[in-house]
Amino acid sequence: MEKFLSIVIVTCLVIYLLGLLGRLLLPLLLKRWVGKMQKRAEEAFGGQYGQDFGEHHGTSDTVTDDGVHIKYTRKPAEENGSLSDELGGEYVDYEEVK
Repeated sequence: MEKFLSIVIVTCLVIYLLGLLGRLLLPLLLKRWVGKMQKRAEEAFGGQYGQDFGEHHGTSDTVTDDGVHIKYTRKPAEENGSLSDELGGEYVDYEEVK
């Protein structure tokens, strides 16, 4: 009976310690893994988006696999421009069809 209780106590202690280590080490390991994947992506794409990935300004040239050449030139922001102009889109009003 004593051996059974010691096995149960040791098993519970090991499970608790594994959970504690997981809470401490898992965030560090995930942060390191994400950093490595980000560096790989930057190397694979040649850093074409620059430092500010979401704020790409200027002209962008792209050639697709089909040989189609796409050129996108962003309009300069005006002082009195609205938010939709800055985001590069326009408002579309949809009507519900029954």
